[in-house]
Amino acid sequence: MKKGTRVRVLRTNEIGTIADKQFIRKGGETKIYCRVKLDKNPKQDTWYFADQLIDTIVKAEVSIKASDSSTSTFSVIFDTDNKNISMEHIRSISENKNIPTDKSLSSWITVWLFKGIRETLKEAYGGDPIINNEKW
Repeated sequence: MKKGTRVRVLRTNEIGTIADKQFIRKGGETKIYCRVKLDKNPKQDTWYFADQLIDTIVKAEVSIKASDSSTSTFSVIFDTDNKNISMEHIRSISENKNIPTDKSLSSWITVWLFKGIRETLKEAYGGDPIINNEKW
């Protein structure tokens, strides 16, 4: 992490920008200590250890494997800084050549889950999430 990086404080879930960094010794180890200007209180002097900070973009990948030897995977990306949610369909593969990937059980369950998440996000945030590469 360097100066000017946007970060999220794990403990409080607040968003801010790294303004300064220092090395300090704690418990016999050298650790990075960062001064963060929080968006809510930019004049407040707040310091956190680097392991208490995380990137503002969080990504989750979901894989579904069915007994028909098919697997479908998609990801959900949440940008906590911009309150932006995007979903991507990554891949559907089937080891059974007799079952097309779009007709496999894992693909159908992925589509249902994908659409359910999309509808839930619409209700929670009042708008449609950004969908990338939706092939359904």
